[in-house]
Amino acid sequence: RELEEEDNVPEGGRARKLSPARWSIGNVTEDWCVWNTGDLSDVLTTDHAIGLLKTGVDSGKAFYLAVGYHKPHLPWIAKQEFFDLYPVDNISVAKVKTLDASIPAIAFNDNDSESPWEPLDDHSARIARRAYYAATSGMDHEIGRLLDALDASGVADNTAILLHSDHGWQLGERAGWRKNTNWEK
Repeated sequence: RELEEEDNVPEGGRARKLSPARWSIGNVTEDWCVWNTGDLSDVLTTDHAIGLLKTGVDSGKAFYLAVGYHKPHLPWIAKQEFFDLYPVDNISVAKVKTLDASIPAIAFNDNDSESPWEPLDDHSARIARRAYYAATSGMDHEIGRLLDALDASGVADNTAILLHSDHGWQLGERAGWRKNTNWEK
């Protein structure tokens, strides 16, 4: 179903936990988390950063600009154009879907917020992965917009760029659908 604005209303500056009834396996559909009403926060962040970039360049002085993007953090929301990049039938599923019985329980820390829609069957896993990929591509597009503005500003050759992330995400590998993991791959 198309995500409605009320589904992503932050409370106290943080995204609220979505109810399991609303996000159960039966509710993971082909158009899961497609956002077609207004701009997402990362789009607005880029717009604002481009304005600050112009202000910095126009000042003629050295300046520092830090830009933080929210995606691909949950919920995995993106515009349809980014979902279109990833047909569901082309999405793979995890090759190792279970934990090895020899791994001690403490090695698999799952004290992160509960994921109300797991475990997922293969079709639902493809849909969830597709949403993650779409959200990542949407954020990548915004970085591209900012870099294009930097190129157009005339100061790109005198600019240092640092890009980093706070963590990766398990997409079904070793039964994980979260960020806390002891595995790199």
